[in-house]
Amino acid sequence: MAYQVKPLTRELTGVYLEQFLIMDQVEGGEVWERRHFLHELPGKWECSWIALEADEAVGFVIASLKSHGLHVHRIVVHSEHRRRGLGRILLQRAAERAVERNLPQLTLRVPEQNRGAVAFYHRLGFQQQDRQAGHLELAIDPRRLLHGSHDS
Repeated sequence: MAYQVKPLTRELTGVYLEQFLIMDQVEGGEVWERRHFLHELPGKWECSWIALEADEAVGFVIASLKSHGLHVHRIVVHSEHRRRGLGRILLQRAAERAVERNLPQLTLRVPEQNRGAVAFYHRLGFQQQDRQAGHLELAIDPRRLLHGSHDS
């Protein structure tokens, strides 16, 4: 079945919040609570996306505008839907927003011990900018994410 990827609105977040919470807990690491998903951030509702299969949420990316560019706060793809290109698609949608706004960077923070995610981001072309408290700060030119050739 094909995925439907569409902008994540505050209303859709409310509709799919329980599914987000379940997906997020399964992933491990820092767990988000309801308030995190609903917290207002600059540009959040224009820069975030949801992936649906039928009427089930199978992935999401939550991003916002920062002074340095567009920052991904959270990206989760349900474990049963990984390795199908969905994570890349979600990040590319965020990158499209960054390019539309002429932002120089797409950034994110990932736990260093999440080796699978770190490898995924590196395959897409993200480069390490910093390391703090067990987390890597990664960045990419959003145009490169959209137009570069990457092994994903």
